[in-house]
Amino acid sequence: VAWDLGSAGNQNDYKGPSGKNLFITNIHTDYGYNFRINGMVVIDEEYSTSSVYAAMLKLPICVMSGQVISGNIPGSGANTFYGILTDANVEPLTFWFDSDTYTVPIGKKLVVTNLWMTGNEDFTIDGVSFAGPTFNKPSGQGTKHLEIPLIINSESILLVPNQYASFNGYLVDEDYFADCGGGGSSEGGGSQDLVV
Repeated sequence: VAWDLGSAGNQNDYKGPSGKNLFITNIHTDYGYNFRINGMVVIDEEYSTSSVYAAMLKLPICVMSGQVISGNIPGSGANTFYGILTDANVEPLTFWFDSDTYTVPIGKKLVVTNLWMTGNEDFTIDGVSFAGPTFNKPSGQGTKHLEIPLIINSESILLVPNQYASFNGYLVDEDYFADCGGGGSSEGGGSQDLVV
C-alpha cells in the first residue's frame, strides 16, 4: 500500500480493509506529530532552525482492520506512508497513556514495535524503567528508539506517569513464538526469545 494522506484542506485518510492488518514500513512526513492512528500520535518531529520537520520510524507500525490513519496537517507538505497488507493473524494495538496503565491480557504476549513519549517521566514495565523521557523524538541531542521489539509477558503492567505517550505493536497468544526458536540439534546452538 502506497498512500498520500494529503495536506491542509485536502485530507485523505486511510482506513484498513476488513480482515487485513497493515504493517507500515515507511513514513514520509513534514509534520510527524500529526501522523495518527485513530487520533493517537505514534511518531513525533523536531522543529529545526531551517523550519523543517522530520519524523522517525525504525520498526513497522501495526494497524488493525477498520482503524483510521490520518495526517491532520495544519499546513502543507508531504504526508505519505508505505506498508504491507497481511491476513489478520495478530491483533494490532495502539495505546495512548491518558489516565490509564496498560495491562497485557491473560494468555497473551504484547510485542511493542514503536514507543513514543515526551516529557519527564520513564516508561516502566512492572515498575522497572525501560525507556527514558523524550523517547523516539528526533533532536539535535540524538534520539532514543526501539532497535528490536519488546516482547512482554501476560499480565505485565505498562505505565508512563506523565501520560503524554503512546505505544504501538500487536498482541499474540502466549504460545505464538513456541516454534520460532532455532537450533534443535544435539550439538547445541539453541536460541531464546527476548522476553520482558
